[in-house]
Amino acid sequence: MALGNELWAILHQKEIQEELYLKNYAIESSMNGVALFSLSGILTHVNPAFLSIWRFDSKDQVIGRRATSLMKDPKQGEIVTKAIFSHRMWHGEMEAELADGTDAVLLVSAHLINDETGKPLAVMASFIDITEKKESELKLIQANNLIEAMLDGIRDIVGLQNPDHTIIRFNKAGYEALGLSQSEVEGKKCFELIGREKQCDLCATAKAIVQKKPYTIQKYVPELGKFIECTSNPVFNEEGETELIVELLRDITDQKNAEAALRESEERFRQLFNNASDAIFLHELSEDGTHSKFIEVNDAACQTLDYSREELLDKTLFDISTEYDRKIAPEISRRLIQEGHLVFESVHVRRDGFSFPIEVSAHMFSLHGSRVILSMCRDISDRKKSEKAIFESNQKLQLLSSITRHDILNSLGGLLLFLDSIPKDSLSPATMNNLEQILNYALKIQKQIEFTSDYQQLGFQKALWQDLSSCFWRAVNQLDIKTVKISEKLTGVEIFADPMLEKVIFNLTDNALRHGGQSLTRIDSYYRIDGENLIWIIEDDGAGIAPEIKEHIMEKGIGSNTGLGLFLSAEILSITDMTIKETGETGKGARFEITVPKEMFRLSKVVKQGNPR
Repeated sequence: MALGNELWAILHQKEIQEELYLKNYAIESSMNGVALFSLSGILTHVNPAFLSIWRFDSKDQVIGRRATSLMKDPKQGEIVTKAIFSHRMWHGEMEAELADGTDAVLLVSAHLINDETGKPLAVMASFIDITEKKESELKLIQANNLIEAMLDGIRDIVGLQNPDHTIIRFNKAGYEALGLSQSEVEGKKCFELIGREKQCDLCATAKAIVQKKPYTIQKYVPELGKFIECTSNPVFNEEGETELIVELLRDITDQKNAEAALRESEERFRQLFNNASDAIFLHELSEDGTHSKFIEVNDAACQTLDYSREELLDKTLFDISTEYDRKIAPEISRRLIQEGHLVFESVHVRRDGFSFPIEVSAHMFSLHGSRVILSMCRDISDRKKSEKAIFESNQKLQLLSSITRHDILNSLGGLLLFLDSIPKDSLSPATMNNLEQILNYALKIQKQIEFTSDYQQLGFQKALWQDLSSCFWRAVNQLDIKTVKISEKLTGVEIFADPMLEKVIFNLTDNALRHGGQSLTRIDSYYRIDGENLIWIIEDDGAGIAPEIKEHIMEKGIGSNTGLGLFLSAEILSITDMTIKETGETGKGARFEITVPKEMFRLSKVVKQGNPR
């Protein structure tokens, strides 16, 4: 096992050779990688451990290579060379690329080998692979940095202390809250930091040590003027003894104040809930809308239905409903889920079986993942009696008006027949003119009487949801439109209006046909959304409205005919808070815009996704 021809030639004495053999044996069997370099930096010998560390298969791959070829950083080679030739041992870490291409960190020791006279002969270096150690150290540093960052990132106070309550350190939030530096805190007892001379009853450390598990306590601290929640977490050593206490301190003053305010709010709500004059029910809705169990009821609900609170909470909404209400419940539930709030009329059944009408204002919301309905129910028995009395009175008045109108129309019919039977040939021009005036007045009276028939029906029946497209065509089909092109884009729109809505469309379309003139070729109806409202438009390309009557066109008696049709249309629309105005341009056509409030229209899902115009 020669150390190299150059060195062997110099060390030729037998004694030296024997000593060198022993040294060489020690090098060959060493677990550290050992290499010999010539003074010119050429590798002359390596031991097996060197080959293993550097991932070489044989010495032939190494011997004769320059030492600097093993280093990733050439500058490091210069530093090592200078250190060695200044007769100092160089010891340090070196980044290297091993034979298999992997990177490694090696701990290197290098020094000169001199002869008896002190003349440098060679350089010896030993190598230890510390890659795993460096990676472990890096991971430990990263872990410590991560823990430090996490602690300092926590807004609550985190403290480390010994089992005897001596503070080791706080996180950033702790120092900021105390207004103290780390040096001012370390070594002090935790209770000393709040101005106490001995351990306070807030401290959870003692309990955590005894119970050997985390312990939490909440208490108002007068010295701080705050509510504090303290959680002590013991950390144990290998013998199971408490070695460290990790304390988490949270300022829960806002939480406690909020809890107190919530309790006060709940108490006020409870008083309002139970003192309300209307019956109030809180009930949970099933998925299919066929079951609705009561969660809470107020005193008025118990009194109205003659049940105790416990009895009602053991029932469902359908136990106090009529058979008809149970049938329509799924549809009511569907609308409530879709709209969130619904007002409708229903019937409740008391314990003794007596039923009475109610008005329900229902609100749906989510509670703990379930759909919950708050229903406020008002007994409207008296209102229904009044409505019935008014309805019967109106029926009698309508019958009287109908009889009177019928008699007047019969008399007018006789008058018109009499006027028509008068011979015209023998009459003077003045008499003929008078007869024409009488006939015109008689016809005008006839139209006014017919108008009273329409006006009498206004508001007599309840408003209802009407499909606008279908209503439009029912009205238009009653007219002789001749060659005028009619179009509409109203599909999927429903309007809540008086049943006489069809009369509005009839009047507006008839008005265009009567007064549009020769230029009239089309009548269009469509809509647009303006904020929360819907604007429904009926327009034509006829002569339009004269400027002097544009602002008053919807008033009674305005226009070239009776002036009653547009007035009636405005009255029909106003029943459900709709308004109408004329916005056309004279000579280019009439344009009537009807504003429908958000509560008075609804769109199908298909329409909501598209563009109406």
